[in-house]
Amino acid sequence: MLLGSGELGKEVIIEAQRLGLETVAVDRYMGAPAQYPADRAYTGNMTEKGFLKHLVEKENPDFIVPEIEAINLEALSEFEDKGIFVSPRAEAQKIAMDRFRLRETLDKAGVRVSQYHFTSTAEDFEAACKDFNYTCITKARFSSSGHGSYIVNSKEDVQAAWDERKKARKPSEDVIVEEYIPFSTEDNQLVVRNNGTHFCKTLGHYQLHGDYHSSWQPIYRNEEERKGFEAVKDQVYSFAEKATLALAGKKGRGIHAVEQFLDFENKKVYVNEVSCRPHDTGMVTFKTHYPGYSQSGLHIRAVSQVPIEPRLYQEEDGVRILNSIGPGASHVIVSPSEGWNPQFRGIDKALQHGDVWIFKKPYAFHEPHHGRRLGVALALADTVAEAIKEAELTAHCVEIKTNENPTWKPQWMKEKHVVS
Repeated sequence: MLLGSGELGKEVIIEAQRLGLETVAVDRYMGAPAQYPADRAYTGNMTEKGFLKHLVEKENPDFIVPEIEAINLEALSEFEDKGIFVSPRAEAQKIAMDRFRLRETLDKAGVRVSQYHFTSTAEDFEAACKDFNYTCITKARFSSSGHGSYIVNSKEDVQAAWDERKKARKPSEDVIVEEYIPFSTEDNQLVVRNNGTHFCKTLGHYQLHGDYHSSWQPIYRNEEERKGFEAVKDQVYSFAEKATLALAGKKGRGIHAVEQFLDFENKKVYVNEVSCRPHDTGMVTFKTHYPGYSQSGLHIRAVSQVPIEPRLYQEEDGVRILNSIGPGASHVIVSPSEGWNPQFRGIDKALQHGDVWIFKKPYAFHEPHHGRRLGVALALADTVAEAIKEAELTAHCVEIKTNENPTWKPQWMKEKHVVS
């Protein structure tokens, strides 16, 4: 049973069916992407324990796979106590969705994290920002995807940062204030807990306005970055494994995404966040990994205890690293307009550069610096730099209109792009 049926969950459902599993997709709205291929689908509020208990009593699933944060976590613990496997385990989901608990867990696990303060009042918040010389990052306790977060660059930013906490998915007075770490690049290390630990080749990515916009595999785009990564890769793998073990324990199963800041100059790695499910940035593996072994395939294999073929990974200094087809990149396709029934054109041109996956979401929303993710462009190339360019060109060939806004509009976000 999949709780949350977006584009990432859709691929989990498809991979589960390839393994012969019966699938149930649940989401808060009808017509969510994973509901199309699932054997059965339900719609309702997953934060309501009664709704989830009703579905579990009706379907009696062997596995419950959360895909989103907006889930009643107490219900997950109850299901686990009754013998249903919750990926990777119910307690891990609770820790990952609580920034206070996550930071404490990482600290105790012995991985490097930035300095931080927990705050619950405006006065404590102000003092914490001052302690970091008003150069810090503030994040609401229960938040994700940039919601409720703020970058403080001066004393004048403090009030706006404090107010930003109200935009979190679960409003709270609790805010973590983190030291700003100057870093060379950030990664996302996908870690598979399946009869031991396996690592995907490390991902690079960038965000725009708090949301993933492009990702690539492997992480280095040039020789300088390759040398920098080689110098810190032992920390990358070691910290990622310690972080996932701290959350999921030795019996936990599934894929995790460990976001880290890499400081090549000082040869240091800092763990920033951990997710207990497939990750937006991991969509690049839909193209770079072998069939059945994308992040979604790896996740459901781990959940259902299907082993990874020994020929599909290599062991380097005791670290199991999954093989890939070659360098690749992903780039989002977001909505430039709001309305029902998003429609697309330019896909024929896009396919001259890469591949296009449309998610079939029924409604598109749009804000000045943000649009709903309606698809993803994927590309392979001889080098990562070329793959990033081709994925970007692929995405920007696509134009979109909706019933309410019938004028065709292109992709408009171009910050950090390699092609102007």
